[in-house]
Amino acid sequence: MKYLLFALFSGILFAQNPLIDIAQMARVAYDDDMITPFESLYVHENKLYGNRLVAVRNIQADTIYIAIRGTSNFQNWISNAHIAPTEHVLDYIFSWERLVKYKKHYDHAKDKNRDWFISAFEDLRKVVAWLLKGHPNSRIIFTGHSYGGTMANLLAQNAYHQNPDLNFECHAFNAPGGRKIRINTLGIPDLPQEVLNRLFTNHVRVTDIVPMLNTHDGVLLSYPGVTLNPLDEHGMDYFLEDLINGMQPI
Repeated sequence: MKYLLFALFSGILFAQNPLIDIAQMARVAYDDDMITPFESLYVHENKLYGNRLVAVRNIQADTIYIAIRGTSNFQNWISNAHIAPTEHVLDYIFSWERLVKYKKHYDHAKDKNRDWFISAFEDLRKVVAWLLKGHPNSRIIFTGHSYGGTMANLLAQNAYHQNPDLNFECHAFNAPGGRKIRINTLGIPDLPQEVLNRLFTNHVRVTDIVPMLNTHDGVLLSYPGVTLNPLDEHGMDYFLEDLINGMQPI
């Protein structure tokens, strides 16, 4: 219900703070029923790798938001084990009682997580390439929360190398860094620091442990914690709500 109310007032709120638009799109990637002020352009789901990508278009501004869903299934956890040191991911997973049942499957799959991550990335990269080809003159905003934010950052860097004239920016929310993966796994070359500072922003809670995993490319903006449980510190729901309520970087 709270997101419905947010949407009803979106014409006022979102016009005043473009970051709220972007954060809402990161949240939309999780939820088919969430109302937005913009047009749904395309939804991609890959059940094998657990990927979900949502493309939403603001026709008036000729802007397309490409949002990647964060961790929502076991397939994403296999990719997560490649984003961060495996022991850290295991500790984080098994602090969640509802995921304990997956431990034996995780142990079996973790040695192959590098190839799994590459395949998951390639699945998303092909969709992004198709979207960009179909909208060559639109402004593109890549976004995502958690795992989705890491993927959004990597996809945006790859897109820049394919087209340095691309009109875009990237905003990740409470996402792990992806620099080591970009270099060692995907082989995506470094971007100039000026480009990273201008176009890539990582929005993180100071109390969330997930963004501490791996190293970030781009500007890191820190926000106050919500002093609740770890899932609330990490979740996109509270981040979006707090932005609407006026939360600012520390």
